[in-house]
Amino acid sequence: MMFIFNESDALYPSIYLGSNATSEERFLYVQAVLNEARRISKKFTPPKPIYAYTKIEYDPLKKINEFYNEDDLCSTIRQPADLGIDGIIIWSSSRNITLRCPHIQEEMKKNDGIGS
Repeated sequence: MMFIFNESDALYPSIYLGSNATSEERFLYVQAVLNEARRISKKFTPPKPIYAYTKIEYDPLKKINEFYNEDDLCSTIRQPADLGIDGIIIWSSSRNITLRCPHIQEEMKKNDGIGS
C-alpha cells in the first residue's frame, strides 16, 4: 500500500462507526485506526498530515435520525484531537437530505461544544 501513500499529500483514514459494538469497542477501533495512520505518517519526511473521515449518524441510508451518542462523538471528534490528528472531515450521504436536515440541525444544536 505504500505506493498509494507515496502519491498522496495526506492520509485519510475512515473512522466511521456502526452501532453493532459497545462504546468501548468503538473507542478502541477509532484509536487503532488513528494509531495506524500515525505509524504510517511517520514513515515520511516530513510526516504526512492526517485527516480522518467521520460522520455523526450510524446509518443515514436506513434511519434518518439515529445519531452518534455522546461517547461515540467523543471517540470520533475529541479522540483525533487528543492524538494530534491534523483534522477531521465530517461526511455523510445526500440521500433523503431534505428529510434529514432538520434532524441534523437539531442534533448539532444539542451537541454544541461536544468534547470541550
